[in-house]
Amino acid sequence: PAALTDEKLKTLESHHESILAHLASLVTKAKEEAGDMEVLHANMDIARYSAKSSTKEAALAAYDTVVALPKLSVGKKLDAHLEMAR
Repeated sequence: PAALTDEKLKTLESHHESILAHLASLVTKAKEEAGDMEVLHANMDIARYSAKSSTKEAALAAYDTVVALPKLSVGKKLDAHLEMAR
């Protein structure tokens, strides 16, 4: 298989960054307008996307952000740790 060109890599990187920016805006919106569960779900979306599309370090950092959320139940923390293990 042929390697991706630099132009294609830059396009993919900018697309990746735009998705992360959109997800971050959803977290901000959830903090301002919604409750704790919506903030949790928005942060989990970032963590799951990072696990699929980013580096291992970025994904683990995103899951650490989820675990550090206040008012997070033990079950939700366990879910985040289990997803981190994958």
